[in-house]
Amino acid sequence: PGGGILVSSLGDDAVVLGAVALARMAVGDNPFKKQSIVHPTRDELKLDSSVVCCGEKNFKRDFYITVNGKCKAQKPSLSESKMGKIELNPGDLLKVCEGGPATLFIGTGLSAKKDSSSVELSERAALYLAQRKIDVELLSTPKAVKAYNAHEGRKAALIRVDS
Repeated sequence: PGGGILVSSLGDDAVVLGAVALARMAVGDNPFKKQSIVHPTRDELKLDSSVVCCGEKNFKRDFYITVNGKCKAQKPSLSESKMGKIELNPGDLLKVCEGGPATLFIGTGLSAKKDSSSVELSERAALYLAQRKIDVELLSTPKAVKAYNAHEGRKAALIRVDS
């Protein structure tokens, strides 16, 4: 008994999720009940002078946090233009947005002078996020750390750390 195999336009992730749901139903579990939802554990971000701590890792350079809570160094680091501003492009957001966060927090830097105007989204980056229905919060890094820690939903972050 059962159906055939179909090609999924959503990609391999959809196929795997469907297989997991079928397996859970086969053992008598309802994968769609709230108690069956597994939320990733995320380390709280901490700010210590010129270092941002994510769990056991300390970052002195730019880094990002994925939806599943993994902290990784941003390679290459975000580079400033001659005007001292950073313009983010879709390529800068690909890895941080994997898994589909509802909200993306972007920390613009540690110094008091680094406000949201020091980092900008290019038109293409704004379109990339809008098409995926990802809300963006451009905040100074200290404010982004607080907002990230307080947010309960699906979230990711791209954090600029001044060197």
